[in-house]
Amino acid sequence: MSDNKRLEGLDFFRIISALLVAAIHTSPFASLNASADFIFTRIIARCAVPFFLMVTGYFSLPQYLFNKSANLRPMFHFILKSIYLYAAAIILYLPVNIYAGHFKNAAVGDILRMIIFDGTFYHLWYLPASVLGMIIVISLGRKLTPGTVMTISMILYFIGLAGDSYYGVAVEIPAVRVVYDVMFNIFSYTRNGIFYTPVFLVMGAYINHIIRDEKTVRRKRIDNAVGFLISLFFMVVEGLILHIYDMQRHDSMYIALIPCMFFLFQIILGINIHLSNTFGRHHGLHVRYHMIGMRIYIIHPLMIIAVRGIAKTAHLEKILVQNSLIHYAAVCISSCLVALGIELLLQGRIFTCIKKEERG
Repeated sequence: MSDNKRLEGLDFFRIISALLVAAIHTSPFASLNASADFIFTRIIARCAVPFFLMVTGYFSLPQYLFNKSANLRPMFHFILKSIYLYAAAIILYLPVNIYAGHFKNAAVGDILRMIIFDGTFYHLWYLPASVLGMIIVISLGRKLTPGTVMTISMILYFIGLAGDSYYGVAVEIPAVRVVYDVMFNIFSYTRNGIFYTPVFLVMGAYINHIIRDEKTVRRKRIDNAVGFLISLFFMVVEGLILHIYDMQRHDSMYIALIPCMFFLFQIILGINIHLSNTFGRHHGLHVRYHMIGMRIYIIHPLMIIAVRGIAKTAHLEKILVQNSLIHYAAVCISSCLVALGIELLLQGRIFTCIKKEERG
């Protein structure tokens, strides 16, 4: 297995992860079985965002955590790129926000909370969270050992956990409730750049550090598969118990999610896959699959709105909306097509292809 195929496995799963995020926001099995939908969207699909973070950590953090690099240029490049993408996404969703009245009567503090922590639309929290998490991890890594950084990241995660899936347990202690009440005046969720992202960024960097060659990945395939299945089983049990006893304030963070992602990421690294870079019979196109996944992530709520709008206009709501599985499929297909269309536009190939067809 070449390094290129290993990276293509990561790129392929970025697309799968983006589609899992779309599942969280569309509940594909809701019209079939509520329990199955909860297990899939509120437990299993929660692997998606940590995967994105681990990919970032895998590529961006080893030099800072293990080599103590003083070159901060790559970090600044990542931060600026993320900020530009976030600014573009804010502008893209601004009309929807205004139409929905999300900014109506919002104070300056409310706007700042949305921009820094919550995201200006329900899925955009990931972009500021990844930036803030990177800043925290790199700042800690310049002074502390990797093991200490991981320990601090784990502590932050468990603090966040008590404000997320385990909130119902934590607030039984009055003093703890007061602390979280103060925290939730600053941000709406502990699923943010302070508590959620650092541990997955560090895990990605650590896996990069311990996996040196193909033999390492191949030797651990069975161990990683067993570890993942066991962790996933415990995460499903954990999620169901917390849900049944109504303990969750939100459902993004689980204890078993950490080992689950540790094993899953290594499984994905071991996938032998080749993604074709050609498009159509006559025209070559270098498809940047790592960008396709992020574009699907960014645009899929617009596709949800579009599918619902088309369904209402065409009187097809019973099929395209009320049937949750078809609704999810429509959102996924349209998101993938638009993401690929954006890729074509950015590479200037659409107009080139049209001209070639006209000449032909």
